[in-house]
Amino acid sequence: MIEININQEEFKKLVLEQIEKNLKEIDSERVFWNMSDLIRNTGMSKSNILDKFFYDPDFPKYRPGREWLFPVVETKAFLLNWLRKQPRI
Repeated sequence: MIEININQEEFKKLVLEQIEKNLKEIDSERVFWNMSDLIRNTGMSKSNILDKFFYDPDFPKYRPGREWLFPVVETKAFLLNWLRKQPRI
């Protein structure tokens, strides 16, 4: 009989690190977000996005067809800059 002992905490840590690494790789492969991605990745509602920054002329958005597309790298940079400008309460 073979007995294997696994440190549960170390195993959990390794699994979570690998999941995070894989998610970063998936995210880095995407070139564009659509509105659903923008909502999910910001944690904001569509109406809040439209109200807060969507119509800002510096917000990177394109509509080559029926759906809005947002370049991931430019959008992330815009959002971080936008957030820094928001008042802290």
